[in-house]
Parts: sequence; structure tokens; C-alpha cells
Amino acid sequence: MRTVVFFVSASPSQLSVPLPAKGNRPTVVHVFPTLGKVIATILSRRSYPDWLILFQDRPGQFSQSERYILHRLTPLTRWLVVYGPWCESEPRTGTPLPGVLRLSWSQWCVVAKDFLGLLQDETNPLSSLPITASEEEIHSARLQFPFPALPGQEPLDIAVIGECPDELIWIRRLLERWSVPVLVATPEEALAHWRPVQAAIYDLRGANTDELRRIQRLIVRSYRASPRGCGWLLLAGFPICEDFEFTKNWPRIRILPKPTQHWDLLVGLRSVLMA
Repeated sequence: MRTVVFFVSASPSQLSVPLPAKGNRPTVVHVFPTLGKVIATILSRRSYPDWLILFQDRPGQFSQSERYILHRLTPLTRWLVVYGPWCESEPRTGTPLPGVLRLSWSQWCVVAKDFLGLLQDETNPLSSLPITASEEEIHSARLQFPFPALPGQEPLDIAVIGECPDELIWIRRLLERWSVPVLVATPEEALAHWRPVQAAIYDLRGANTDELRRIQRLIVRSYRASPRGCGWLLLAGFPICEDFEFTKNWPRIRILPKPTQHWDLLVGLRSVLMA
């Protein structure tokens, strides 16, 4: 058996994610610029995808009529929408189809390869859901994703930085299962008493100019303390691409939206540690 994935995107750059080699089912990928092209392909070739992954840049980009046509043509196909910052409120103001998993652009950039690897495993928790699963059921299934292992490098020290350290205790408890030493500090404490660590998780209160400048100072400080610096995982509410342009200067930075699921955080942490 094989997993058939249809990508729908108007921008080829959104698809630059390498498919993982692991998995018990080979993956076949087809790319389409519009849903209309997907409908025409299904009607002419009788080729039905297991997963339909849509890259949505703006509300209304994919018409409701085309979505319902596809839902009728291939009712067993599972849907994933990767949405940009302009589409954050669509579940509240639009008419999303039931059973659709939604990931933000920042989540996709971090977890895409691992997520596609899960799709190759027919025992993944999402595969047991009904096609009409509710948002709560999808969320519960994601909570059952197997935790990825962190790199076995020694020593592995991680800093957790935020204005309210008490709100970040859940990260320390999550990392305790790997016996990872965790230093919890405020941004001011981290700037004043930085010590070399392999990775830092920074909880943003807001993407304002002062906070973004403070993050950049901390990143520079980490490189002064160690030639390789450290990996950075930024947790931000409703991250916008333009606010984080500076991260392109450092390859070991990933951004995740808040609230952050445990699986996403561990995948992101492993990514910056191995970069």
C-alpha cells in the first residue's frame, strides 16, 4: 500500500519540504495550483488522495463550492489546511469543513517533515478518526502523537526564558522525562547572567519592537558565549512573517505559535538541537 498526498498551493516555495525516508508506506505526492485542477484530475483519472493538504494565504482562497464537490467526490480523503496569518480567525468567521486539521504557517515550517512521516504510518492516531471528526477530537488525537526522542548528546542543558517563569513550568516538567537540566529565567536574568546552553526556549509576551530587540541581544550573547551559539525556539502568539525576518540570519531558530502542543515543542526543540 502507498500513501497518496495532493498538495494544493499557488506558491511552489511553500512545498520545499523533503519527504521523510522512514515509514511503512511509500508516499506519492502530486502538486496542484488550484482545487479546480484537483477536481479535474479525480474526475478524469479516478485518482483519490489519502491526504489533501491546502496552503491557504487568505480567507476565501478556496471556494466553498469546490470544497464540497471534493468532499463528495472523495469522502474518505483527510484534509489538512496550512494557513497564513490572515486566516487565523476563519474557524470563527468562516465555514470550515468538519474533520479538517489546521496548522499555522509557523507550525508547518517546524513540524512538516515529522508530520509527513506520521502520515506514512497507518497506525498514527489521526487515521482512526472518522472523516467528520470535530476539532476537539482532532486535538485529542494530536495529543496521542508519539513523542520524538531528543538527541543523545552530552551534556544537554536547556534554558527556558520568559517574563513569567511560573507559566513555563509545564516545559520543565515535559523535559524531565529525559532528565534534561532546565534553567528557567526572565529575559533580564538571562542577559545579565548568560551561561552556555545547547538550546533556549523563549516565551514572547508580544512581538513588539523592544521584545524583538531583546531577543536579538540574547541571540548575539549566546554566540559570544559559544562559537556555535545555541538553538532557539520562539513561542509567539499569532506570529507574522514580517516580525521575524531577522531570524533568517540564524539557521538554528524556529518559531511556534501559542498555545503550543507538547509534540510540536519537542519536534521544534529537536530540530534546533540537530541544526
